[in-house]
Amino acid sequence: FVITPDSFLIPVVGDGLLHDDVSSMSSAQRAMISMIITFAIIHQTSNKYNIVTLDEYDGCMDQSNRFAFVQLLDRLMYMVHSEQAFIVSHNNELDTSACDIIALKNTSNEIVNGNIIWKF
Repeated sequence: FVITPDSFLIPVVGDGLLHDDVSSMSSAQRAMISMIITFAIIHQTSNKYNIVTLDEYDGCMDQSNRFAFVQLLDRLMYMVHSEQAFIVSHNNELDTSACDIIALKNTSNEIVNGNIIWKF
């Protein structure tokens, strides 16, 4: 972090380039960076955090970033010893992961690995 009386900057490396601040990153990159910082804070402050809740965290991401998000989430949950995640999403990339799904107004029946435990 770079903190001055006039600014608060978070330098990051993205696409192999150093950016002066996270604000110059794409919306998807900022969402992932935000999640990483959140998990870092959780890891440093709590050893009993085992349920993650995310509300439309992937809304600003394209399909490839949503797949990367699922993989990153899995690694971060492992690092903080989290066992469950409740994720609200309007996207179906979670359908391809090994998770239980509660589907509300599901328009697709193409669940690859996900286990629909309740459907409306």
